[in-house]
Amino acid sequence: MQVALAILIIVMGVVVHSIYNKLFTVIHFSFRSVFTEWFWCIAVGGIIVGLVGSALGLL
Repeated sequence: MQVALAILIIVMGVVVHSIYNKLFTVIHFSFRSVFTEWFWCIAVGGIIVGLVGSALGLL
């Protein structure tokens, strides 16, 4: 269950990142900015997965 949840969070982070890239033009100046952008996208994806899982009674 934990591995499936981790994979789901990463997949949702990738979806959030693709939506974010379509809405905003991002210019990266260093690896730190790339890492920070991916971190926040995966964090938002985790929040979405948590809220949906909680609403459905799965978590």
